[in-house]
Amino acid sequence: MPGYAASEEAMSPETYAQRVVWGDIEDPNLRFAIGLGFQYCGVIRGYMPEDRGSAGNAALFVWLNPLYSPGEPPANVERPRKCA
Repeated sequence: MPGYAASEEAMSPETYAQRVVWGDIEDPNLRFAIGLGFQYCGVIRGYMPEDRGSAGNAALFVWLNPLYSPGEPPANVERPRKCA
């Protein structure tokens, strides 16, 4: 969130990121991820304290690959039981 530091006094990093998602604020890095289909999940405060542009914060995104289809459920998922 390299553009956040300029808005730090006016709003929280969560508000900043949400307003970027809504299109109210232009942040090229966050908009790039959104444009690629990533979903905004939240803010990680203090992720990189040395990053002055983001005031140390980072936006968390997730990308769910629509082409991925696991053959088996994960090991920690209980399989449905067949009735006899």
